[in-house]
Amino acid sequence: MKKVQDPQKEIEQLLLEKEQLWNEIQEIKSSKGYQLLDKIYRSKIYQNLHNRKENKKKHQERRKLIKEYKSYEKEFHMSAKEIYEDVKKCENLYGASFEDYQMFGFYELPDEKRETFITKAWWKEMLAKVNDMKYDPIFVEKDLFYQNFKEFLGRDFLIQKGLTKKKFTKFVQGKNKIVYKPCGLSQGRGVKIYDLSKENINNIYQEIMNQKDGVIEDYIAQHSSMKKFSPAVNTIRITTLYWNHQIHIIGAILRMGYSSDEIDNFSTGGIIVEINPKTGKLSSYGIDKDRNLYDFHPKTKVQFENFKIPYWDQVLNLIDQCVKVIPQIRYVGWDIAITEDGPILVEGNSWAGWHNYQLVKGILNKEGMKSEFEKILNEDIDNNTL
Repeated sequence: MKKVQDPQKEIEQLLLEKEQLWNEIQEIKSSKGYQLLDKIYRSKIYQNLHNRKENKKKHQERRKLIKEYKSYEKEFHMSAKEIYEDVKKCENLYGASFEDYQMFGFYELPDEKRETFITKAWWKEMLAKVNDMKYDPIFVEKDLFYQNFKEFLGRDFLIQKGLTKKKFTKFVQGKNKIVYKPCGLSQGRGVKIYDLSKENINNIYQEIMNQKDGVIEDYIAQHSSMKKFSPAVNTIRITTLYWNHQIHIIGAILRMGYSSDEIDNFSTGGIIVEINPKTGKLSSYGIDKDRNLYDFHPKTKVQFENFKIPYWDQVLNLIDQCVKVIPQIRYVGWDIAITEDGPILVEGNSWAGWHNYQLVKGILNKEGMKSEFEKILNEDIDNNTL
């Protein structure tokens, strides 16, 4: 099992390394060679050459982006050059990436609406403030996560590292399907579902062991009412912010498979629908990553409005317990599956994105959720002891 290093020892080690590095830098600065180079770098000739090089680089980057933006002229109703200038403006003023610009429809929003959105730069600053990154490996590495949250998983699992063929063979006995998930990846990347009735167990074992690190787990049999939307395991994403000993539900959505019958991830073509955190009922519409709206699932024709997630009270209770396991990671996107016996934890994501819950809430009124975050974060941090 991987271990998270003791924070105090890690700090002491970093301070020692910093002092050693500082001494080495002072020795280098006192050398004649360094002083000569420093004189050259400060000269006007060098600065002019450096500025020319940087300007050329920026000009090449601008031309490249304008060329890429040509494919968006019809969608954004602007020329490629206008798109470039507007994207740069949004990057400078709001910290927005091009993905933010496109997904939130900044090309059709006035500035007063644009500034209401959580953007990539703002999200990164927020994460640095609320999450203690010394504990982040527990959420990034799936084997660490499974071992720390095993009481909430509701299914059997194996850690790939050091797994013997004998133990693997025993694990798969009586199972129809198993799932392999690599460590350190998200958005469904590297996940593979094995049908044990169609594939050779020895070949599966060898293929899994050829991967770097990961976990093998039972395939989740979802609740019959949830399966009506899509054959994929349709999971609930509840994003929480644990601040001043209070659990704030930032967003609750149901993710459904669409382009894939195996993965429900939004980034791979899935559909998301907002869930009312108090009632567990779905909103009247869903949305995909291209901002298309749906009243019902386009494949199965199941209506979204007023559908109630089974076991919703138990879902909220599960979240309440999970949040407090590693309270140093305060911002987490929790993925929950609903089985016939109740909710189970799929995984937790300490780098949970900022697009999904803003899209389902803000697509119609064209407004983001930054003010909601700021209201919570402006509470007195002195009271936020753990």
